[in-house]
Amino acid sequence: MIGRGQRQVEHIVAHLKARATQHLKREQLWPPDERPVWAKGCWKVFLDAPNDVVRAIQYVNRNPEKEGKPRQRWSFVTPFAD
Repeated sequence: MIGRGQRQVEHIVAHLKARATQHLKREQLWPPDERPVWAKGCWKVFLDAPNDVVRAIQYVNRNPEKEGKPRQRWSFVTPFAD
């Protein structure tokens, strides 16, 4: 989840996909047959109510556990202040 900013969300997603692709290719993790790994476009939802934002954050935080993986913690993630 990202907060609203001046850049269009489609541009942010395109940049994220491009940089991730560069990294995967550099690490030789990209599929050798060059098949697409990203969906076209992006799925975007705008949340205006703080309760909706909290619920979405909880969903994202719990998602890895559905596959038996640990929760992820990242240094660049900041807590939501409602």
